[in-house]
Amino acid sequence: MDTSQLTFKISGEEFNNGYNLFHLNKGLNNFHTLIDKAYLTIEDRKKMSEKDREILQIKAYDIREGSFEADLVIHLTGVSLSLFPAFQNMTPKDLWNLVTKGYEYLKKIFELNSQGIIINMYPSGDNNGNINIINGDGDILIEEAPEVLRYASLSQRTFDELARSINPLKGIDSFNVYERGNNSNKLIIGEEEKLLFENITRIEDETISFKGYIFKSNAENFTGKLKVLETSAGIGVGDYNFEFAVKDNEEKLKDTYLTEKTFFALRETTLNAGTLQRKISKLKIVEVRD
Repeated sequence: MDTSQLTFKISGEEFNNGYNLFHLNKGLNNFHTLIDKAYLTIEDRKKMSEKDREILQIKAYDIREGSFEADLVIHLTGVSLSLFPAFQNMTPKDLWNLVTKGYEYLKKIFELNSQGIIINMYPSGDNNGNINIINGDGDILIEEAPEVLRYASLSQRTFDELARSINPLKGIDSFNVYERGNNSNKLIIGEEEKLLFENITRIEDETISFKGYIFKSNAENFTGKLKVLETSAGIGVGDYNFEFAVKDNEEKLKDTYLTEKTFFALRETTLNAGTLQRKISKLKIVEVRD
């Protein structure tokens, strides 16, 4: 059995006098998901099986008071060969390295995004299949392995959930995970990192129109899900989260339920760091017509 030892810590007043199990469970589950996604990236699979749960285990030892701090050990048994040349014999250290490399890549991309720098993605042309991230002048800003970009795409949402959990007013200051004996190989998510993740979402200026109907709604906050029935400029067929821009007419929400209408909306989009494409995360409905 191969192992890797880490120290996991959630800092903040919320954990100084007993542990809030809701926040603790959420943090630990998200951390486990990050490791799962590294395993799935290397194994080139989409979902953890029962057998995978036997192969990959994370165990906690020596839980300490003063915030929440514990030693975590990643265990791997009987892994198969990976499709990626860099991981022909996968180890727990490989998993943790992929998590930290993916996280550092995400932060670099989001920092460029916050600076308003236009970037594109091209193959580097080397034998390893590396990817170059370049600016408008053709300067190479980042060169990264393909498995890191794939992991970044898979894990971005989980990192975002950890970042959104940071709230000093609620007593949660930061998540810190680092490798025993190697403090440089670490994962830190605090207020600064949270801001980077928040800046990847924006409201597009163009108003789009499409035919569709609402099939799930919450009358209290005027949100839910709708189905777009046909492709039009700026949006494809599919299911989308929505929110009414003006929340003052409950009857209008009821009238659109399971009834085909023409919607006019603004797109809230999120940058996918692994592909550099923007994806619609929510529609802000500004008008509905029969």
